[in-house]
Amino acid sequence: MSRSEDRLDVVIPARAEGDRISACLRALLADDAGLRLRVIVVINGEEAETTEAAVEAFVAPFAAAGHDLLITHSGVGKARALNAGDALRRDGLVMYLDADAVVLPGLLGQVREVFADETAPTLACPRPRVVEGRSLANRAFVRVWSDLPIIREGVIGGGCYAVNAAGRGLWTTFPEIAGDDAFVCALFPPERRIALSPAAVRLIFPERWQDLVVLRARWRRSTREGATAALAVRAAREGGAPRPHPAHPGASRWSTLLSPRLFGSVPLYLAIDLAARAVNRWWPGRSATADWRPLR
Repeated sequence: MSRSEDRLDVVIPARAEGDRISACLRALLADDAGLRLRVIVVINGEEAETTEAAVEAFVAPFAAAGHDLLITHSGVGKARALNAGDALRRDGLVMYLDADAVVLPGLLGQVREVFADETAPTLACPRPRVVEGRSLANRAFVRVWSDLPIIREGVIGGGCYAVNAAGRGLWTTFPEIAGDDAFVCALFPPERRIALSPAAVRLIFPERWQDLVVLRARWRRSTREGATAALAVRAAREGGAPRPHPAHPGASRWSTLLSPRLFGSVPLYLAIDLAARAVNRWWPGRSATADWRPLR
C-alpha cells in the first residue's frame, strides 16, 4: 500500500449475525487509524432482515467519519459471500473479517504500518484472543487451544486476515469451502506471513461441548480442504506439482499438551478433539464446510 492511498477495504460475510455484527462494526469505526475505510457487509442465508437492520444503523456514523459502509447480498455459503464482497472492493489492501470477530484497539494501525511499503505478496494476521466462556468445556478448550504453538507463534488467519494487492493477486475467487483462512494461508510461504503483535482480534467460542466438537471438526476439515484447494491454485499458476507450504515450522503441540499448568484442561480438550475426528470420519455431513453457518 502506498502512503498516498491510506485506504483499506474490509469484507465481512454475515449469516445470521444480527446479534453480533454491531460489535464488529463499532470496533472498526473506533479503530480506523486514519485509514479511509470501505466496509462491505455481505448478508446471506437466514435472518437476513435482522442482520441488515443491525448494519444499516451504522451507515450514517460511517459516512460521518468519512468512510463507506456498503451492504450487499449473496447466495448461501461463505465462499459466495466473500466473492460477492470482492466484487465491490477497490484495488489495494483488503481485510477479510468474520462478522462475530472484534478487532481490538491498534489493529488497523498496525495493518497500515506493516503494509505501508510492502509490495511483495504478503499476508498479515492478528493474534486471536479468545474470551473464556462460562462452561467447563469452553474454558478447558480455550486454555489449551490458545496455548498451542501454531496459535501462539504461527499465522492462522482465524477470523481476520489482510493481504495487499500483490497478495490478493495469488488467487482469483474463493473456492466453495468455508475454510477461506486456511486456503489463503496455504497460498503464502511462511516467510510471507506476518503475525501482527500486539494487535489482536477477539473471538468467542461456543459454550456447549457438542458445539465445540462440531467447531473443531469443521476446523480440521476446512484446513485439509483449504490446503488442497491452495495446492491446486498454485499448481495452475506455477506449473508442475508444488510442495505444500508448512503450516507452522516451529514446535510440536506436545509442548502444550504436556504442560503441567494445563494438566487439568488437556483431557477435556483431547476428548473434544478425538470426538471431532470421529465426526469427520463417521458423520462428515455434520461438519460440511460448503454450507457454512455460525455456531452459538
